[in-house]
Amino acid sequence: MSSVEVKPEQSVARCTVRLECGVKGHPASSYGTGFFYNVADKHDRRSIYILTNRHVVNRNDYVEFVISGAKSASDFTQRGQPINRVDLKHHVDLYDTTNTIHDSLILHPDPNIDLCAINITNIISSRLAQHNLRIQFLDNSWLATSKDKMCDVEQIISAGYPASLWDEYNNMPIARVGFTSTNPSAYYQGKKDFVMDMAIIEGASGSPVFHYQRKIYENEEGGSSFGTKTTLIGVVWGCITRTDRNEVKIINIPTSSKPVVDSKYPMNLGLALHADLILDIEKIILERMYKIELA
Repeated sequence: MSSVEVKPEQSVARCTVRLECGVKGHPASSYGTGFFYNVADKHDRRSIYILTNRHVVNRNDYVEFVISGAKSASDFTQRGQPINRVDLKHHVDLYDTTNTIHDSLILHPDPNIDLCAINITNIISSRLAQHNLRIQFLDNSWLATSKDKMCDVEQIISAGYPASLWDEYNNMPIARVGFTSTNPSAYYQGKKDFVMDMAIIEGASGSPVFHYQRKIYENEEGGSSFGTKTTLIGVVWGCITRTDRNEVKIINIPTSSKPVVDSKYPMNLGLALHADLILDIEKIILERMYKIELA
């Protein structure tokens, strides 16, 4: 459903969006990363959401973000960048005081899973009627399956807005390449996480993590294929740090843009949720689409 066809490695950056969150009546005070996700029902009716961590929006009433586009597909360069780019900032109230079924925010049903979805269907529909958008919409076809063989150590790539750092001129995120530190299919410490050898700091919360194979990758038949294969395998939510007392702690990634005095020392290890947890939220979205249809 992307307006501009791009290579898989370009999709990694173009699926992300910078999120600014705040309390009603006050300017945004926290930030994080989200990514666009498309859900289709059996009638091919589609809803568009931004997926991110629930701690990114926790104790906030609204989210704001910017979408880039162009008037026509011919207004994009060969690198997929809009000519005479049009940027529009959008505001989403997370809660509907009259009917919770119309809340923009959907939380993962397990309160211990740091994942949520924000409905932006109306915004995207309105924008698509006027512009071609520089967006890659992910869906469940991007998720790893049982046919995707994962070793303990795999190359991964992620994109987001660490320390609120981004290419503001082009409205693009910052990408990082790393490796899995534990098997991305296994449950680290019995939880639905895996560990990454990748520096994760504030602002990266909610970043998608992709298994990244370039030039040659193993296909489903066990042979080799040429090209790039990018599979969504996780969502960043936390990092592992060491205190000045040499204690190792797992923490949610901070979202505040305010400088703080901190005695924690990064170990360049991040934590990501297994991406198949998105399917739990997708089920809720489909149920809500059905209820709204009957209403």
